[in-house]
Amino acid sequence: MLEICKIVVPTPYACGPVNAYLIKDQPLTLVDPGPETDEAIKALNNGLSSHGVTARDIERVVITHAHSDHSG
Repeated sequence: MLEICKIVVPTPYACGPVNAYLIKDQPLTLVDPGPETDEAIKALNNGLSSHGVTARDIERVVITHAHSDHSG
């Protein structure tokens, strides 16, 4: 069964946090990893860790659209 895990990632924008999704299938996929801020990167890494993976384990990244809150 396909497992999709939501990871809440903070942003510095008025929209508030965004959701990244870890798809635990082959290839291991991360959707919309969030902005490139220290706080967001820390939250993303903590979220990945809570699901038993690290950023180095990710084999594919999918960006749904090119806003900086999704694809920093």
